[in-house]
Amino acid sequence: MSMQEFIRAFLMAKGQWVRRGLTFIGVILDSLTIVYTPWVYKTVFDSLSSGSIDAPEKIVWGLWTMLAIGLLRFGIVKMEIYFQDATSYHIGYNLRRSLLNKLLRLPFSFFDQKKTGDLMSVLVKDVQAVQDGTGFGVLLFSIDTILLVSTLTIMFKISTRLSLAVLFLALPVIGLLIIYNRKVLPKHEALQKLSGDLHSVAQESISGVRVVKSFVREDYEQQRFNKVNDQVYNSNMELVRLNSFFYPSLDFINTAIILMVLIIGGREIILGRMTIGGLMAFTSYSTTVYWVTREVAWLTEIVQQTVAGAKRIFAIVDSKEHDQSLTGLASKTKGHIVFDQVDFGYDEDQKILEDFSLEIKPGETVALLGLTGSGKSTVANLLARFYEPTKGKIMLDGKSLSSWQLKSLRDNIGFVFQDNFLFSETVKQNILLGSKIKEETLDECLQVAQADRFIKALPLGKETILGERGVGLSGGEKQRVSIARALVRDPQIIIFDDASSSLDLRTEKELHMELGRFFGKRTVLLITQRVSTAKTADRIVVLENGHITEIGSHQELLKNQGLYAKLHNLQEEVHTIGS
Repeated sequence: MSMQEFIRAFLMAKGQWVRRGLTFIGVILDSLTIVYTPWVYKTVFDSLSSGSIDAPEKIVWGLWTMLAIGLLRFGIVKMEIYFQDATSYHIGYNLRRSLLNKLLRLPFSFFDQKKTGDLMSVLVKDVQAVQDGTGFGVLLFSIDTILLVSTLTIMFKISTRLSLAVLFLALPVIGLLIIYNRKVLPKHEALQKLSGDLHSVAQESISGVRVVKSFVREDYEQQRFNKVNDQVYNSNMELVRLNSFFYPSLDFINTAIILMVLIIGGREIILGRMTIGGLMAFTSYSTTVYWVTREVAWLTEIVQQTVAGAKRIFAIVDSKEHDQSLTGLASKTKGHIVFDQVDFGYDEDQKILEDFSLEIKPGETVALLGLTGSGKSTVANLLARFYEPTKGKIMLDGKSLSSWQLKSLRDNIGFVFQDNFLFSETVKQNILLGSKIKEETLDECLQVAQADRFIKALPLGKETILGERGVGLSGGEKQRVSIARALVRDPQIIIFDDASSSLDLRTEKELHMELGRFFGKRTVLLITQRVSTAKTADRIVVLENGHITEIGSHQELLKNQGLYAKLHNLQEEVHTIGS
């Protein structure tokens, strides 16, 4: 079992070494009181059996000593728990911060391969496992190590013969521990992976509950959940079967050891080589060794869970992220964009864009129009460096896109996505996303986005708290909030990815009129399937299967009788029928 991840997690207790030190002092004192207690028993019972004159005094001394030990342990254990728990919570705190900090800086390609529920399982369950292992687990290991060494030392002092016999019978315990250790780790790793899958299925079912209910797929979703839940249950039962054999085996060996101690110890008493108090103390120490062994077995399981969790955590923490350095260009862009023979595919086997070349001049509004899967949104993803092209280069103001600071690049771009994700915060917070602007500027952006009227009608206006993912707002209202979110950043480049797909034609027309005045000298990229949106652009670029097939104005493309003209005629026909 690799302990590298465990040690790495343990070392995340930065600035907590004073607490660690105080915990260790408490561990030493606690172990000493535990070890000293049977020796007090020995003194008391030896005094009773000897019938000496000072026996009553020694008994009273023993009782007072036991009371003092009890009070002392109360304070020591309290100190241990406080400082160790505080340290382990600090580790959990640091791990959660590091994880989320990393997740927010990983490229989109990472999330394409991961399930949200699995990541949530790492962020919550695996962090908890590491927190427990590096906290309580370390505390238990420290106490058990000191107890084992000190107890065996005293046992040999009482009787070497008995101690050697106990160690001989303890050999099977070591063998059991080795076998148990080898079998448990892969099972814990598999279980934690399955727990992530279970989180994913449950999250999808709950997040998509409207779809589930609309299509009467409750039974189907239940079956999906049951399948993974059964796997989690079966994996847990494998551990139960292991534990149900392992722990009773330890109990049986302990019983055999105690019987042997009593038999050999009784003979030693008869031969005058051991006192009754010595046998009682030795039996107590043997029991301590047993409980230490049992705790080591339990500790092995805790460590296995910790290592399995730490592996999943550090697999994320060590993932390669986008270059977030502050080196590179960090200026206000003019908005001059050039795609030069760019190839890209989300999978190596399938290209989405091939030999894609396009120049967008500063202040120009360009529409990318095409059917689903033509590569329109991919162009925007590459421009924002959500992904890197597999071939060719992208230039901004004559400089390679990779030479710009990532933060500066994205600060220059305002995004309005097709999937308008809204947080469970106020309308205002959803728009600002932490930005600080004047209230007048915010109101102006709301007006341009055609969002001011419906927001005023909300119970608390801009301070109204939205439900998860914007529950309570229509699709068109969500889109307008997202448009306002992009505008408040005052970007030089604005990307609209089907940003008005949920709006009726009248609202869309009013919106484009307002946006046209707002755009000014800004560079605008309109990604759409709607001809009504595309025709407002200075130039229209038609994409088919990752290739540019048409470029021109609305009137020019109508004359070409290509895909653009076909979509125009079809949408006009639908609009005529609808009206």
